Amino acid sequence: MLITCSKCNSTYSIADKFISPLGRIVKCYKCSNSWVVNCSSQDLAVEPACFPSFGIMSFFLISLIFLFGFVFLSETLMRFAPINSLYEKLHIYDSKDLSMDNFYFDLDKKEIIVNGIIANNSLKEKRSPNLRYMIYSKDKKIIFKYTENSSKEIIGPGKYMQVNAKIANIPEDAEFLSIDIGNKLDLLLR
Repeated sequence: MLITCSKCNSTYSIADKFISPLGRIVKCYKCSNSWVVNCSSQDLAVEPACFPSFGIMSFFLISLIFLFGFVFLSETLMRFAPINSLYEKLHIYDSKDLSMDNFYFDLDKKEIIVNGIIANNSLKEKRSPNLRYMIYSKDKKIIFKYTENSSKEIIGPGKYMQVNAKIANIPEDAEFLSIDIGNKLDLLLR
């Protein structure tokens, strides 16, 4: 589009994509005059098509709704077989009603040995969850993070799975250990 300075009548060409629907402040190179250019401005020599089509906004809105549903309605969506298989391929599965029990660890300066059980407190079978180990320094900064993907095993209703892990080569300034369980999406959102 062509724009014209109102003070010195200098003419400039500016691409439509640089003008937002709210307008844009431009500055004349010759006289340093500043003004706002928008689609209805009198400064336009050629009538532009400033506003993007609603197709882009619709696509964005639909994508946002889909992402919201995929993340926050996963338990409901998992009931449908085609969607459930997509969640399984992405290692996102129902980890509700799984708990960590009798966990203890031995912190040596060279390694950490973790033992405990993950219990299924629901009335249906569950895949074993991923375990995320985070080691913190004295000033509570994460200095080591490791996620163990263990979603191949099935835990029956009311049953448990034994966890035995060894984390070697830990940093010398390790002070605290945090263990979390869940599917990939659970751990990503925490």
